[in-house]
Amino acid sequence: FVAKLIFGSVMGIDESGNYFPLLAEKVETSEDGLTWTIKFRDGLTWHDGTPFRATDYVYTLTQAATRRGVVRNLMMGFDSVTEVDSSTVQINFKMVNAAFQYALTTAYLAPMPQAYIESVGAEEFARKPIGLGMFKFKEWVVGSKLILETNRDFSALPEGKLLPYIEEFEVRFIQEDATRLAGLTNGEIDYTYVNSTQISQYLNNEQYTVVPRKAGGFGSVVFMNVEKAPFTDLNVRKAFAHAVDR
Repeated sequence: FVAKLIFGSVMGIDESGNYFPLLAEKVETSEDGLTWTIKFRDGLTWHDGTPFRATDYVYTLTQAATRRGVVRNLMMGFDSVTEVDSSTVQINFKMVNAAFQYALTTAYLAPMPQAYIESVGAEEFARKPIGLGMFKFKEWVVGSKLILETNRDFSALPEGKLLPYIEEFEVRFIQEDATRLAGLTNGEIDYTYVNSTQISQYLNNEQYTVVPRKAGGFGSVVFMNVEKAPFTDLNVRKAFAHAVDR
């Protein structure tokens, strides 16, 4: 959530589930689904004022392709990425990736500032990030809160949308449900997640606005116990992986 506010995303999803370009001006897919062309908006600048270049996104995807976990699955079949011009990249896949369009709406594949990361190092970047998003990083108190400020230079707004009127956005890290809800009740917190077992007290209450959230589905998962035969054999595990028609 916070990462997307800072880094932005190539595409967005509206209330009806429709995809639209966000940091991108246009996203096109070849007829066979193996080639994606992304043209970014003109005039995009990083939070430190330096201009965004297509090479930043070549760097982003090249780095992302080396990761494991969620990012690796979102980029399944990735082959290469090349710069077409200063604002356009072409991405090639070895297989059709049905998840890639969704991936472009997440912070997992949000553009990363190559020059800044290489200048300050990955650890410093993680502590003081810059991005292309609607909010800029201001302060981080580990385990307590994160303060962001509105990026008044953000220009990748959908038609008819305006920048937030607020100047600062504070995210607090509160694990206990009771503490969060108490903060919401006494006005200390403006917005928080409320689980289904506690939502009834806020429904039909004029003091609160309840914003429903669509939950994603769950894919089927097979866990292999690598300490028991036959899954102790790497080739057996590979055979199961190849047997699945993704």
